[in-house]
Amino acid sequence: CCFLFFIGFCGEVPIADISEQGRKVVVTTTIAHQFVKSRKGREVTFHNTRVPDLEKGPWKVSASSSFQLILHVDVDQMENPLDTSMGTLRLKFPRGFLATGFLHCPTICWCLLSLAATVAIMSQLTWSLTLLLCVLGILSGAAAFACRWRNRSPLAKRLRQFLKEWPLQLQSCPRGPERSVTVGKLQDFLQFFDSFIKERCMYYVCDNIVKPLTAPSQLSWAEMVGPSPMEWFVSHYWGMAARHLVEAIRKHAQSAPNWRDTAYWICTFSNSQWKVKDELGIGGWQESSFYLALKSPLCKGTAMVIDEQVMPLQRIWCLFEVYHTILLSQNDNFQGLLLCASTGVLQEGRAGTDVAVRVAQRARDLDTRSAGASNERDLQMIHALIEEMPRGFDAMNDFVRETIFRALEASHDHYEQTFRGLIGDLTSRVAAARAPLPTLLPRQTMPSLGRNA
Repeated sequence: CCFLFFIGFCGEVPIADISEQGRKVVVTTTIAHQFVKSRKGREVTFHNTRVPDLEKGPWKVSASSSFQLILHVDVDQMENPLDTSMGTLRLKFPRGFLATGFLHCPTICWCLLSLAATVAIMSQLTWSLTLLLCVLGILSGAAAFACRWRNRSPLAKRLRQFLKEWPLQLQSCPRGPERSVTVGKLQDFLQFFDSFIKERCMYYVCDNIVKPLTAPSQLSWAEMVGPSPMEWFVSHYWGMAARHLVEAIRKHAQSAPNWRDTAYWICTFSNSQWKVKDELGIGGWQESSFYLALKSPLCKGTAMVIDEQVMPLQRIWCLFEVYHTILLSQNDNFQGLLLCASTGVLQEGRAGTDVAVRVAQRARDLDTRSAGASNERDLQMIHALIEEMPRGFDAMNDFVRETIFRALEASHDHYEQTFRGLIGDLTSRVAAARAPLPTLLPRQTMPSLGRNA
């Protein structure tokens, strides 16, 4: 009776995962949610998911199985993904007694039935024994309810496993170029959490993996696993798939002999996600970790991870990085802005002609003035900074178009070179195939054989 009462009164269920599966958004719970099926669905709210859109609720959900619920949402109208592997969903009191239950019967019915049976039994007992049984019932119900909640989510178990198996260094270092991460560690990280990351973006990786791992130390992920001095600065859009980011960086690094040791400064992993204000520069952008890393003599250039939608060029902080890349490009030791895709570096011509063409088509009419930001103050600050540059946003647009033009030209040259090589090889083989075929019969006997036939 007490166990059932706690279930109905609490009305809260821990979340194991929320993900888009086909045309549906599926909520997987860590424990059996006990929701009774309903045609109209059940109204719930979400908490501690670190997905702002999800917590704006309330939402309607319908039971699909003992551990899965279907979220009532139009996938086509979703502006941002709702993916998360943490948090809880709640039923407003007293809906927990009506929406949950067993054997298609609401919890309130089971509670009343159990209460009636308990009263009937205790009426035959002494007051002291009745009081003792009540106390034991409450304690056992509370213990059973607590044990039910002790089940950790699959991601929580994986996070604990990471902390046990990885050689953590917890080495604090100053903000900036010293807090970089090697490609090898980045790849191993992605592989370790691959079954959870899937095609999800860096927002998911940061909130569900990086922040829980670094919460005890309040350090950056790079400091936790062992930082390295930077070689390249990575500019990227957080809404991009994490797999795409890591693969693009790997393709860029593979031109080096010991490419797994090549170190990249990546804000998600190089900044402490618990001290974001400090990382953005309390005293101004000159004190931000982004600027400290970019202006470092260790920085060879900016590797912008780009996709066919050229989303990094539509985000204001990425333009801040492009702005400083323009200024630093005047130095002989700085290699400028390299556009990196999961298929390769565009300026090297090996990313694929189709990718280069689609990027060029998208960027052809792009105006960097329209770049967005989640913070209005950041938007105004970076706008003012770019406008101070000679020709302002016009110079920024020209730099971007010239960079993409060179990448497109390199892709064309690589394609032409590969095309000519293949034509040459195929021509020589076709010519060889046209030579007379060998035969076991003497040539002079062949006509007579034909006449006799």
